[in-house]
Amino acid sequence: THFKLLEQVYDEALDILECHFTTLPYLFGGLPSIADHALMGPLFGHLARDPEPAMRMKQRAPRVFRWTEHMNTPEIVWPELFDEPTEYLAEDRIPETTLALLRLFIGDTKQRMVLTAEAFERWAEEHPDHASGAAISDKDIDEPMLGRATLDYRGVPFQSVLLAQHLWVHQRAQAWRDELCARDQKACDALLASLDGESLTDLPRPRRMIRIDNRLAVE
Repeated sequence: THFKLLEQVYDEALDILECHFTTLPYLFGGLPSIADHALMGPLFGHLARDPEPAMRMKQRAPRVFRWTEHMNTPEIVWPELFDEPTEYLAEDRIPETTLALLRLFIGDTKQRMVLTAEAFERWAEEHPDHASGAAISDKDIDEPMLGRATLDYRGVPFQSVLLAQHLWVHQRAQAWRDELCARDQKACDALLASLDGESLTDLPRPRRMIRIDNRLAVE
């Protein structure tokens, strides 16, 4: 059941991206963004190079596979969309397909993110004297666990580990938002709300996570 569910999520993401890359070369227009490079990690590194998911991608979403190829070339706009201006869409417009992809990601990950933040809050309460700069785990591991949880994943119980790595990435996004002016903060919050991600706006941050010698620690 779990394997079929994960296949379903993969197919949904491919369908959204196939629709998007049929008309636009990158997530926000004619220039690659940080988001494109972040998406390249799982789509190319984990999927487009593995025989089974790569074949699924080629058959179901050939434009997505083409995107993974083109992201590895020095050219900005690929030949199929040569007439697309090499710039982001005007007035910071976000394509509906990009919003659909974000909505898919948020819907499938927000529960685990909230539970991870709550687990870190409990950890901080249980370790009030944890030294600044000290690794979260005394074991020699890069991505320590904060606990385990049973998720309700699209109506199916799903056992999951709660990784500090995920929360560290989210804290970086929270810190970026904190540096924005009040107007832009409001715009970010409104965007998250429109994507059903209100619960991610202000997760607890009892301590700031940092990386030291490639290990997660607290400030």
